[in-house]
Amino acid sequence: QTTTRNIGEAFYDPREERRMPDILFLSSPPLVERHSQEWVDIHGAWLRIVEDYSGRSVSTSSDKLVACGAIAEEFQRVIRADYLAGLWRDTLLNDLLWYKEEGADTPRPEMFQAPSWSWAALNGGVLTGGRWSRAALQRGALAEVVRCEVTLEDTALPFGQVTGGILTLRAVLLRCEIRIE
Repeated sequence: QTTTRNIGEAFYDPREERRMPDILFLSSPPLVERHSQEWVDIHGAWLRIVEDYSGRSVSTSSDKLVACGAIAEEFQRVIRADYLAGLWRDTLLNDLLWYKEEGADTPRPEMFQAPSWSWAALNGGVLTGGRWSRAALQRGALAEVVRCEVTLEDTALPFGQVTGGILTLRAVLLRCEIRIE
């Protein structure tokens, strides 16, 4: 938490150092009130890690969830939410707002890595819709999560590899017209 070092040819931008929240390093972190500003800040740190990690080259792309599993486990101790293949149940509608970085023209992997709704399903950098606040969490959502489950490759590793997943949302259907002028 005191210094960052560039190892080999790894990308490092000293103007935008990203550090994990100090609370993650406590052996017994205090209870953080769900959706408090501190909780929102901690979850925002997770989303920044997702953005940073997803933009890196990984030698075995199917190991993506395994590689960030230990970090996810530390976050889970603090935010106390179910982990769903790189996303969190308590903020799932917001976490689903990820998208491929502009110019990241990588095809979907041939082998299954994660459910299609998870950022871990793709190779290459993603950006999250994680620039939300406590007020955004308190506003009514336009959708509702009916069901979300993941199938773990090994149930002893809840932050590891998944072999499947299901997500069911309920939302209002709106008529939309596209005009090309």
